Amino acid sequence: MPNQTPETDSKTPTTDALAQHSPSIARIVAGVSEQWAEHATFIERRFANDDPAFLSHCESLADDILQLTGENLAEYCADYRWMCDEFVKEEIFFRRNKRYRLSTLREAQESVYDNPEFMKRYMFGLLISQILWRNHASVFDSYLVDFLGPQKQTFRHLEVGPGHGLFLHHAANHPLCEAAHGWDISDTSLGTTEHALSALKSDHKVKLERRDIAQDDTHDHEFDTVVASELLEHVEQPESVLDGLIRVMRPGGQIFINVPVNSPAPDHIYLWTSPGDVIAMIENAGLEVIRSHQFPATGVSLEQARKARLTISTVIIGRRPN
Repeated sequence: MPNQTPETDSKTPTTDALAQHSPSIARIVAGVSEQWAEHATFIERRFANDDPAFLSHCESLADDILQLTGENLAEYCADYRWMCDEFVKEEIFFRRNKRYRLSTLREAQESVYDNPEFMKRYMFGLLISQILWRNHASVFDSYLVDFLGPQKQTFRHLEVGPGHGLFLHHAANHPLCEAAHGWDISDTSLGTTEHALSALKSDHKVKLERRDIAQDDTHDHEFDTVVASELLEHVEQPESVLDGLIRVMRPGGQIFINVPVNSPAPDHIYLWTSPGDVIAMIENAGLEVIRSHQFPATGVSLEQARKARLTISTVIIGRRPN
């Protein structure tokens, strides 16, 4: 779990405090606590300062997550703990070496993407992190409020690397969405997305394909909205992937990009050390930055995260000029 080492605490008062107004969040918290009692203090920090509007959005997100986990919440929570352990290993390497452990997409393909069991557990763990890591929940909230919310005209939508499927589901179910597509280079990841869309009742509007955005040249100027959340850090040359994303956008189209900086993970390759570097890359590619957000890891301020080189999820909503 990047930059977020849990403290030990045998009590989980958060479960009781949330149960009355946020029962779905409370169920997930209780599920994780049963698997990992030592995580209680981290969970306390996570929900300590949520305002009512944000907490309400998080409760809706937790509803979606519980639909996906079904009767297997305990398995997802166990995989969340496993994933956090994997992230701690990467964090130790990062602190010692000032770089990510992997440096090529081929390495990530061999150790992660072509390993179905690893990918399944990784996807399950990431799903739980969407509610338990404040930066992940904040990114999703921004996606709904700042990106999908303002859409006023019908749109064709593409997400590259849809993973757990939550972003793609909400785009596909938007009343103005004419068609939604999801591309990924991992069959296992696409399978996870397909399962999620089916469980959330949105698969009827989505076409999933195994495609490499950096090499695809058959969808020029086809999409009005494009999403690349936690994608660019997974490649050796993010500029080429960004060029591919821009190529498939229609003039005037919008893109939602989420890049975590200083964020070691089992499949992260490209390291950004500041949000400013990410924004500069987006602008240099020719996109107009409409809005940007910086969400630090759970329990630290943005200033603390910058100073200590801790994870900051960097969100950019951009527009392709006409």
